Amino acid sequence: MDQERAPALNIQPLRRRKFTPAETRVVDAGDSRAAPVEPASSEGEAQEAVSSSLHVRRRIRQLQAQGSPETPAHSSLHVRRRIRQLQAKVAPSSAGEKITPRLHPALQDIEMQETGLLIRPLEPPGRPEKDGGSAVEDAQHRPAAPLQATGNGSKSPAARETSLEAARRHVVLYRQANFYVSAVCRAGQTVAPLRKPSGHTARMPQVMPRQRERVAASETRRMPQVEVRETARTLTLPVPLWLEIAVVLLLLAGSVVLHAYNLFAYPAYTADEGTYMQNAWAVTLGRLTPYPYGYGHPPAGWMQIALWLKLAGIFSFGEALNGGRVLMLVYAAASTLLVYLIVRRLGGSQSAALVGMAVFAFSPLGVLFQREVLLDNIATFWLLLSLALIVSSRSRLPYLIGAALALGLAVLSKEVIAVCLPAMVYAAWLHITPFQRKFALVAFLYITLALISTFVLMALLKGEFFPYAWHLPWDNHPHLSLLDTYIGQVQRSQSQGSLLGSWYVWFQDDAPLLIAGVAAPAFNLLYGWWRRQHLLAGLLAASYWALLARGGVVYPFYLIPLLPLMALNVALALHALLGGLSWLIHLKPARAVLLLLLLSLLLPYDAIGAARQASANPVSAQQQALSWIGSHVPRKAYIVISPYLYLDLRLPGGEGVGSGSPFPNAEVYWEVATDPAVRDRILHDDWNTIDYLVVDDQMLKDIMNNAGQFGLLQQALEHSKLLVSFRTQDRLHQTTLWIYQVQHDETPLV
Repeated sequence: MDQERAPALNIQPLRRRKFTPAETRVVDAGDSRAAPVEPASSEGEAQEAVSSSLHVRRRIRQLQAQGSPETPAHSSLHVRRRIRQLQAKVAPSSAGEKITPRLHPALQDIEMQETGLLIRPLEPPGRPEKDGGSAVEDAQHRPAAPLQATGNGSKSPAARETSLEAARRHVVLYRQANFYVSAVCRAGQTVAPLRKPSGHTARMPQVMPRQRERVAASETRRMPQVEVRETARTLTLPVPLWLEIAVVLLLLAGSVVLHAYNLFAYPAYTADEGTYMQNAWAVTLGRLTPYPYGYGHPPAGWMQIALWLKLAGIFSFGEALNGGRVLMLVYAAASTLLVYLIVRRLGGSQSAALVGMAVFAFSPLGVLFQREVLLDNIATFWLLLSLALIVSSRSRLPYLIGAALALGLAVLSKEVIAVCLPAMVYAAWLHITPFQRKFALVAFLYITLALISTFVLMALLKGEFFPYAWHLPWDNHPHLSLLDTYIGQVQRSQSQGSLLGSWYVWFQDDAPLLIAGVAAPAFNLLYGWWRRQHLLAGLLAASYWALLARGGVVYPFYLIPLLPLMALNVALALHALLGGLSWLIHLKPARAVLLLLLLSLLLPYDAIGAARQASANPVSAQQQALSWIGSHVPRKAYIVISPYLYLDLRLPGGEGVGSGSPFPNAEVYWEVATDPAVRDRILHDDWNTIDYLVVDDQMLKDIMNNAGQFGLLQQALEHSKLLVSFRTQDRLHQTTLWIYQVQHDETPLV
């Protein structure tokens, strides 16, 4: 390998050397401008030192007045030379005096190069000389050597050669007014490969940008006295990201399998499922409902189902309600994943998030209700999505906008989610930095309320916001009313469904979750005074518990939005309690071990209970009733049915239609009793117009308990004869369907 000469750095401060007129400077032969200064022959009066350019010019004029008629030069360098020459002639005795005018640092460097104090490399041979250049340019390109004065004020040829050779070996790398950095080339010194120049070297800045302003504006504080304490080390078990993802996906897959098992056979079809499915089908035709819209719920929920029906088809999975249950499976899987993410973001560990995920996904109550086509499942997904975006926002505005939109969709899917609005506002306040809090909260509230207000705006534009009973000037005909509908819902008594009766159903299916779902929010509300994330979880669950305990009607499926909130509270409460235990024993993995042990006990219990519950087949009775109707009932007959039979009888390809024509006169019993368009225009308010009644438990209960409102159906049922019944039995419930034929005069029985 070729050896190269490496420059050795030599950093020295520049010191001004006293330059006397008696000395003769050694210059190169090519420097025709610099001439040796002759020593003065006579002594004169000592002159004072000049400290500014103004004083220099004044001194020149004084010397010229004493006998020197020359004009002062314009270059500061020439001014200095002329001062020395005039001083040598006028005052030769002041040879040791130094005149140092104050000049720009660049001119000072040039002057030091002229005097030989600053070493510069010699020009390469063959470089053409610049004619007519300024004194500054000539001084920059002129090589200089250090002064080596002889005894008589001149340099010997040997000393001059030594100075020139030293100048060839020196390279000035960097210089300022008070120091310079020079490099010396030594023969025989090798350069390591890592030290070879790359050719892309850039000069580093002296200080960082605006560093002085930041240092000046910063507050100087005294550092606290820190004492070193010997504490016991806690053992930690780091979990790699790939392992965490694998475990989450494994639990998610298990949840999907459990929810998909026997999906089309358990539980039995309900009237609410049929109502939402028939409304979704009407949306595909450009209407909100097949019957006049009564403002019972906002339409955004079944609009999402309608989009799914457009994509997947109505009868792609058998009965019409099966397609809706597949969509509920998607919402349940997404909600399960959101529960895990929310627990992780609220400060829980991986093990606590897994526990919360398992509590929500494998609960028998979740397997029962989350597979039904209910608006509560849709609204729960959007609520969890909004909460996940808030806790993951880190005060970023796009996340908060998405959370506001998701919360608005949750309320428009099921209006009861509005009770969580104050807690969600607190969640947004908690996860926004103070300097952004005012603007972000205003934006969050404005977007949420603006989206929710579209439901009210629709009623106002249709003239159906105020009740017709108020007889306002612009009300010219009877109509449904948004206010009237919700006033009626609020006034419903617990005879239709009570909290105590629903609690009995919940306790039979999953008693541990129900007990923990009450205790965990209470603990988090207390612990939340020290940990605000726990307070948020407790407020969300307490808000919905307050809705259920208000004293109105409570159906068992009203628990659906509370299931993930209870899972969140249980996971966070266990994380805090077991974390305190691990702190006491100085063993941090103890919390994770105990949580995983609890998870291993919880999964078999919930999975066995859910599998036993889902092994029943109550839908078989309803399927048999559809098949019997398709085979024995005339196509033109007026049939009063439950909503879950509507699409399978009214649409071609339905389970009750088969390959034949549909039943155009099949009507839902609730609309027959309450809708004047059906009761008066189609049936003419005459029970004798009805041909068949397909009655289930809920329909029979409504007819018997509301004789005034369902008087027409009660008369038809009294004049009918039972043709056939279908019955199935599961663990707790019995599903029964009766098919009656109304007895008309001279009408033969089937």
